[in-house]
Amino acid sequence: MAPNPSLHVLDAGPDLMVDLQAAAARAGHVRIHAPGCGALPAPAPAAAFLLALEDCGPAGLERVRALVGRAAPTPVVVAAPGADSHAVRQLFRLGVRDVLAGPQDAASLAMALRDLFAPPPAADRARGAVITVLKGCGGAGATTLALNLAALAAAGAPGAAAVSSAVLDLDLQFGDTDLALDLQPRTGLLDLIRGEARLDARLLDGLLTDHASGVRLLAPAPTLTPLEAMPAALALDLLDLAAARFDRVFVDLPSAWTDWTLPLLARSELVVLVTSATVGGVLGARRVLDALKGAGVSPPRLLVLNRVAGLIEALDRPARVRRALARPVDAALPFDAKFARATERGQLVVEACPKANATRALRALHAALEAKLAAPSPAPALLEAAE
Repeated sequence: MAPNPSLHVLDAGPDLMVDLQAAAARAGHVRIHAPGCGALPAPAPAAAFLLALEDCGPAGLERVRALVGRAAPTPVVVAAPGADSHAVRQLFRLGVRDVLAGPQDAASLAMALRDLFAPPPAADRARGAVITVLKGCGGAGATTLALNLAALAAAGAPGAAAVSSAVLDLDLQFGDTDLALDLQPRTGLLDLIRGEARLDARLLDGLLTDHASGVRLLAPAPTLTPLEAMPAALALDLLDLAAARFDRVFVDLPSAWTDWTLPLLARSELVVLVTSATVGGVLGARRVLDALKGAGVSPPRLLVLNRVAGLIEALDRPARVRRALARPVDAALPFDAKFARATERGQLVVEACPKANATRALRALHAALEAKLAAPSPAPALLEAAE
């Protein structure tokens, strides 16, 4: 965070001011100022404006437009508890840095302040690894797998340093990573799409939600949204920005494929295909493998069978799947009732059940994943055939 940052608050009521003062202390002693309606303070590198907006109608939007113009280049944040998705989109188009929609408390405001005054990511840092998780069939548990692997990366393997880790939930229709982590995000994927024209590292940072595990989440769309609402170019820019910001970026894709599915897979350093040890799961995995081969995308580096029940199945099913798919099975995760209970409570199984069989298997899978990333291999090829 910038040293001694200042937040100039306009039109805030007493309750919001109390919460902002508490949030400022949590966020690193941000200085809160409440100037009158006269001349605005001179722009400063470590300063920002927060405008409390009760009405998002034409008059309120004009007030925002005027403030953004007068304050430039100082960033403007709008606290608009009554803003709907249409109003949020209009506010971003006016050039505000962030929109605090819905009720806010000191904790969520502190998070917003940390995002607002966080230093920009270093431009010269090494690119992080993008790990895309694919579903071979419905109910394969790919989302839960992605979240737990991201948490293991953030915690660090035994004897290894923790790394920065993020999860991008790109399921525009049925994404549920926020529920799986028991989070209530202020912003997410839909806000990123609305702010497409100004997508940069700061906007991405402001749209991510923190989890206690250290993972940062780009939350899914809160409403059913057409998959084509996100252009392929935006999806690729998102991956590049996230990889410049984090060491490990886990991408959770929707079950339905769209025009940006293959380009994202081609841009990934590692693809994890998760399926079940059933006839339907094997058939789905085969279709995915054939589609990738036909598009000229390298096949997945890791094939994971999830929810394998019993010792006999653990020995027999991977061998059968290997023969059916003509490729090895890299991991077979056991079915564990604790896994399901932890997920239903919005907990990570690696944290809620550190000694469970499923957790031990996940740690082994994480080690295999890191070994694959560390092994020398050609850079991911783009879709030359499609171009």
